[in-house]
Amino acid sequence: AYTVIMKQNIYTKIMISSVCIFSLSCTSVQPVSSGYVHDKAIHKISVLSDTHLQTGNLSDGISYINAWNHEIIEAALDQIDADDTDLLILCGDNTNSGKKEEHEELISLLKEMDVDVIVVPGNHDLGMTETDDFEKMYRMYGYGTAFSKDTASLSYCTVYDNVMIVVLDTNQDANGKTGIPEFTEQTFDWLEQQLQYAQHENLTVICAGHYPLITRQSGEFTQKKRIMRLLNQYEVPLYVCGHLHYHAVNDNGNLKEVVVSQTTSYPVSYSTIEMNEEVMGVSSVAVDVESWAKNNGRKETELLNFNSYLQTQFARKCEDVVSVLAEGKEISQADLLLAQDLFYKAMKYRSDGTLHAHREEIRNHNGYSAFQIISEGTIWNTWIPLVLVEADPDTEGFSIELKP
Repeated sequence: AYTVIMKQNIYTKIMISSVCIFSLSCTSVQPVSSGYVHDKAIHKISVLSDTHLQTGNLSDGISYINAWNHEIIEAALDQIDADDTDLLILCGDNTNSGKKEEHEELISLLKEMDVDVIVVPGNHDLGMTETDDFEKMYRMYGYGTAFSKDTASLSYCTVYDNVMIVVLDTNQDANGKTGIPEFTEQTFDWLEQQLQYAQHENLTVICAGHYPLITRQSGEFTQKKRIMRLLNQYEVPLYVCGHLHYHAVNDNGNLKEVVVSQTTSYPVSYSTIEMNEEVMGVSSVAVDVESWAKNNGRKETELLNFNSYLQTQFARKCEDVVSVLAEGKEISQADLLLAQDLFYKAMKYRSDGTLHAHREEIRNHNGYSAFQIISEGTIWNTWIPLVLVEADPDTEGFSIELKP
C-alpha cells in the first residue's frame, strides 16, 4: 500500500520545510520531489540479480544451464512470494538482451506475485530498449511509485515507513548511452538530496545498483570513489548490486557491498536482508528448484534432480574453461587434470561463499602452477590471486547494527 503525496498539499509543505530545516537555508538543497510514500514498514527484502530472462533460442544466453532459465526464475519468484517477503529488488540484467518480449515476459511473472517489487536497470536490460520505454514498462515496479526520480538518469528512490531504497542507474555514460557508468552533476546533486532527506527523517538507506562499487573488479566504474565517499558521509550501511555473476561481500568505511550472484547459475541462489530497528542481517538462500518442480507436476529428470544436475553442469563448465586455456600449450594430461581440479574448486568455493575457509587449500593445490602457466596472457591469470584476497567470512552472512 502507498500514499499519494501529491493530493496532500499540507504534507508537501511539511516535506519542503523539513528539508530546509536541516540545510539551514534552501539555497544549497532543493526540496525533495513529490511522489509516493508507502505506508508500511519493510522487514524482509529479497534480492535477485542477473536472471538474464530469455525468450526464443535459449542457447544464446550466458549461462551453462540456459535450458532451464525460465524454470529457475519461476521457482525463485514463487519461493520469495511464499516466504513472507515484503520487498523484492531485481538488481539488473533481469533480461538477457533487453528485447521488448523479454521485458514483457518478466513483467507477466511479476504480476503473479503478492510482493512489492523494485527494478534496477542493468546493461543487458537497456541493450534494445530506450530509457523512456524502460521506465514506462516498469511503472508498477519502482518508477510509478517512486518518492523521487532523477531526470538525468533512470535513478530513483522509494520510501517506506522505516527505509529508503535508492536505485542508482549505473549503466549510462555521459551521453546517456549504455556503457561505462558516468553520473552527471545533476545526478550527484539528486542523490545527495535524497540522502539528506533520509538522514533528517531517520530512515535507514539501502542503495541498489547493477555495477559494483567496492570490489577490485569494478575498475571501469571511474566515479565509484566519489559515490562511496557520499554514501559513507551519510552513513549508508548497505549497497546491493550484481553484474559479476558471483557472490561477494566488500567493505569501504562503514559501507557494506553485497554482490549478488547470478541467480540462474551455480549455486542458484539469491540474497535476503532482514531488518528491525536495531540490526540488519544479510544472508544467501538457495532456490529449491526440485520442490518447485514436484509441486508444479514437472516430469523432467533435470528438474526433479536439479541439485545433482547443477553440480554436474557446473563441473563441466569449469573443465571446459581450462581446456580452452590449455589449447596450444605444452602441458601433460596429469597437469591438465590438476589445473581443472584447482579451477573447479576455486570457482565452487567462491560461488558458495566459503573461499575464505579454503585459501590455503587453493594456494597449495598441486594444480596452481599449471593453471597459472596455461592462463598466462588472459584475465584468468590474475583471477585466483584476486579472489583469494577478496574472500571474506561475511560472504556466508553478516549483520549490521543500525544507528538509533
